[in-house]
Amino acid sequence: MALTIAVIGAGLAGLTCAKQLQDRGFDTILLDKSRGLGGRVATRRLHETRVDHGLPFWEVQGSVSQRLTHTLAAKKLLHPWGDRFYQLHSDGTWEKLAPTQRYITPDGINAIAKVMAARLKVQRQFRVVKLTVDESKSVWQIASESSQIQAQAIVLAIPAPQALDLLLASDLDIFPALHRVRFHPGLAVMAGYDLDFPALGWQAVKLKGDRDLHWIVRDSNKYHQPSQPTFVLHSTPDFAQHYLDTPDLKVAQSKLLHQVSQRLKTDFTKPQWVQIHRWRYARTHQALNEPCLLAQTPLPLVCCGDWCLGSSIESALQSGQAAAQAFSTILLQD
Repeated sequence: MALTIAVIGAGLAGLTCAKQLQDRGFDTILLDKSRGLGGRVATRRLHETRVDHGLPFWEVQGSVSQRLTHTLAAKKLLHPWGDRFYQLHSDGTWEKLAPTQRYITPDGINAIAKVMAARLKVQRQFRVVKLTVDESKSVWQIASESSQIQAQAIVLAIPAPQALDLLLASDLDIFPALHRVRFHPGLAVMAGYDLDFPALGWQAVKLKGDRDLHWIVRDSNKYHQPSQPTFVLHSTPDFAQHYLDTPDLKVAQSKLLHQVSQRLKTDFTKPQWVQIHRWRYARTHQALNEPCLLAQTPLPLVCCGDWCLGSSIESALQSGQAAAQAFSTILLQD
């Protein structure tokens, strides 16, 4: 009978690891606390439109993301995008950014996660709260708030602080290296405007030297016939940190809309609708500098994620691959 491996976390690293483990013959189940999949490869449906409020676009960053890009492009999922990217300097001068291999998806960037999850066994809205070992059966007991499942091995493909909290709550302080990983938070403001909103000649603008704003993306430009102009504002880490634990983010939302209005000389303060999302683990600040973490006692367990190698698409995919390879090596030897 095939060994059962539970992959906890359905971001890029978890999806990559689960797919490769399944392809190698393991009985794999993917668990995620959310209703959707993809982590920051996230799309929100708002007011008859879609908005990418996490990863703003797909980008080739190395050999692994290049191979996956070819696969996704062959499925007609990706379209080139981003020949009008600019950097706005603090002195008001504009600089056009060099073109790179950037892509968007007509159905929202989360479609990438859905394709990666095809044919995987997935259990959504399963928030893991504790891991224990059933020594009589040599299996992990993986408990949520209302149920539990069993597996012979576990992959934790979640942000390092969440992995550490779960392991400590389970009396499993087996990866001291997790203590040194650090993340930057981020806030994303999504806003939709009237059809007569001024036409703009850019797709995205990086705000150089701004204390509050990092990027603004004209999200509606990704779609052939958008229902209205929509934009996503991504904050700086320092701005997000200041408001991270504020229950009501309306003040932060208003500040970002006013700031982008001042910087771009266009009034963004009167949207038809607006939402804000808090990303507590938006980008890795201090990486592990190892592709994954592996423990074989009390039972096999691997930690992986973009934070292992950096903070990028490529590092997430590489770490997911490394986790699958590590398991294949140790489990097929037993």
